Amino acid sequence: MFVYFRYQNNFYYPSPLPTSSSKLIQTSPLPPISLTPSLSPDQINKKAYLGLSFGKRYVLVDFESGAMKEFLPAGYKLASYYYHVQFPENFFLEKDKEFFLFSLKDQKLSNLSKLFPELNVAKDEDFIVAPSISEKNKFYLSIIKFEEIQGETLGVRRPISTRSYFFDASLNKIERSRIGNFEDCYVYDSKNRRFFTWKCGEGIGNSVPLYLQDLEGNKLELLVSLNDYGYSDENLGFVDVSFNGGYIIVVDSMNFSKITVINTLAEKIVKEVYQLNPSLKLEETQFYSAAIDKQNKVIIIGSNDKIVFLKYDNQNRITESKILPEKNAYANFLFLHQGKLIYSIPANDDSQNFLKNLLVIVNLANFQREKTIPLGANLEEEITLISI
Repeated sequence: MFVYFRYQNNFYYPSPLPTSSSKLIQTSPLPPISLTPSLSPDQINKKAYLGLSFGKRYVLVDFESGAMKEFLPAGYKLASYYYHVQFPENFFLEKDKEFFLFSLKDQKLSNLSKLFPELNVAKDEDFIVAPSISEKNKFYLSIIKFEEIQGETLGVRRPISTRSYFFDASLNKIERSRIGNFEDCYVYDSKNRRFFTWKCGEGIGNSVPLYLQDLEGNKLELLVSLNDYGYSDENLGFVDVSFNGGYIIVVDSMNFSKITVINTLAEKIVKEVYQLNPSLKLEETQFYSAAIDKQNKVIIIGSNDKIVFLKYDNQNRITESKILPEKNAYANFLFLHQGKLIYSIPANDDSQNFLKNLLVIVNLANFQREKTIPLGANLEEEITLISI
């Protein structure tokens, strides 16, 4: 049984079921659909923005000036279940039950549903997009069929079948996957032909064990376990997994005494362990997300009512902590760019509906708020960092 959530940094994926043997489906050119560019040539300067969704509007926010502009074609929406990587070159869009590939570079759409009919979904199916973290034109696509459950389901549906595909947008090639059942959450690394998988779901959040798997779904290595943090199946602790900016960050969220960081883009897996200095006492914090800025030697923890900054030294010892209070932040989404931390909060600290309509920019060199950007509307979803 699975409950779906739409997260950016910690996306909850359903577990695909076994599919048939690998099979080349089709390799033919995508027919482009002309689209009037929404950005003039002088605007296309590879500047970084934060992509946000306000219902049917998809907006780029310049976190230097606060200026905003729409960046997706009108009438289209992002595919419903999406794991976003930073600085993508393409987006999967939906319109009238068809799927399209949208190129940010040339502002063109390609109708995937007509070229690859096997990607069309029925009413009781979900289409899930997992871009590769290492090659911007490659994707892992899953289509999951669910059993109809009568009565009160609390949003829970039971998957009964899955078909999955590897898609290469640069070659216009789709290939059937043989992937079996994941450990619920995963990150796809096409360049090194592997997945990182970990447990997630209703009641357990994102948690270890963290595995390395090949493209056939075979477990290659147990990367992080409960035992690594002094816990066991009989003595359960809270060891959370967060993915942000190419790093998997594993945190003992009971006391932050030990944090493991893995660079998922490195060919050879290296686990960096950060230990809390015994003399450093931290206040109780509810864990929501994590990020790491290696330039400023700081690990950032997002919480419900604060942002925690953990400074570490050259020996990976956490020696200093700073707290930035943020009432009703519920900071599931942390974005790092050029020494700045970006996240969203409600403009009114007394807000009871937790609708977010203010961006906060923090300088990680001194942990001070550098600026705030009013969004002018209630935010529906943080998408990702985008460079155009």
